[in-house]
Amino acid sequence: MCCLLVISSRFLQAAEPDVDRTKVAALIKQLDADKRSKRQAAETALLKLGPAVLPVLPPAEVVRSVSTRAALQRIRLKLERDKALASIKPTRVSIEGEHSLKETLEQLQQQTGNSIDSSGLAATVLAGQTSIEATTFWRTLDQLAESQGFQVGAATDKASLRLTPNESDQRPPVAYSGPFRIQLTQARFRPVFGNNQIQLLSFRLQLLGEPRLRPLFLSYSPADFSAKLGNKELAVRSRDARLELPLGEGGSGARLKVDFNAKAMSTARECQLQGRCQILLAAGSERLVFTELANASGVARRRGGVTAILQEIRSTKQSIHVRIAISYDRAGPAFESHRTWIFHNRAYMECGESRVDYTDFRNPLQAGKSVVVEYEFPSSKVDLSACRFVYEAPTLLINVPVEFRFDRASINAP
Repeated sequence: MCCLLVISSRFLQAAEPDVDRTKVAALIKQLDADKRSKRQAAETALLKLGPAVLPVLPPAEVVRSVSTRAALQRIRLKLERDKALASIKPTRVSIEGEHSLKETLEQLQQQTGNSIDSSGLAATVLAGQTSIEATTFWRTLDQLAESQGFQVGAATDKASLRLTPNESDQRPPVAYSGPFRIQLTQARFRPVFGNNQIQLLSFRLQLLGEPRLRPLFLSYSPADFSAKLGNKELAVRSRDARLELPLGEGGSGARLKVDFNAKAMSTARECQLQGRCQILLAAGSERLVFTELANASGVARRRGGVTAILQEIRSTKQSIHVRIAISYDRAGPAFESHRTWIFHNRAYMECGESRVDYTDFRNPLQAGKSVVVEYEFPSSKVDLSACRFVYEAPTLLINVPVEFRFDRASINAP
């Protein structure tokens, strides 16, 4: 038990400000009590503290007591999942009073963790006064866009949004689904060559997630969409198709398209569209820490639904190579096809107070649910006896349904 208490006190130093360190230490000790009722009571009490207690809990693999180790594994798994699920909810914003657009955007980023690039807006626009209602991130940003005359798009080179002047008098309709924003960018009649009886009603949509999220890919089927002209239900094209779109880091701007058959002579100017798709998100990033690196080959670390195995550490005069295998419980065929996002996970050495980033990496193997990555660090900056290797990984891969509806969408002139 002495060993357990020493470990607990070391991890308590990283606790959240509102976590009672003394209480948590006592509950961890109680996980090894003789009576089952006391052990269960301690486990329940730790779970009630919620994800804020996670930085306090010692890694289960360094705890000697079998009952305590098993309880900590259950607690951590439950709380990490709760934390990951909470992270995919839409963020909310509360900004009181009047502020310049620049100040409002700064507060918006601070409150939500979403990166916004406003460098494309003129200084006079950023100086404009704003006053907004407390609501979700996307609704707030669209309120500002409408009142200040800018449009929202995805930055192409990073997980961020880019604001640019709105050159059009018309603003495409938008819908919201959780942390996602769906914009109907086009509804247009198009001819079908060689067929005078029908024409296509083509829809184009852009889907944006909050930049703080890590969407991996989007999947949808035209069968999940429906459209009407008045009361007339239209037949969707390519009904049995299934499409998967890999998303860039930050999930920048997924674009969907779906076509319907309409009568050739239709001159309708409004329509209804509704649909749904699924986005696979990597959520709940956690640190997997490897210590005593000289003897760490073969050591595994597990958080939530991800396992990392440090396969090998080897040194040369110029560099230190760390090979690690990452696998997820819930992967599936789509994960196996689109997993380059794993190479964006953070990996680094912590050496005392300094952090050493890798200089290069390679991917020697991808097989099934596992990906192997080998990182290279400069040997001049890393002392294996004094450093630890840290790998940050999302702990949960989760499919998030996205549903939307546009009741009176304008049909563009052909």
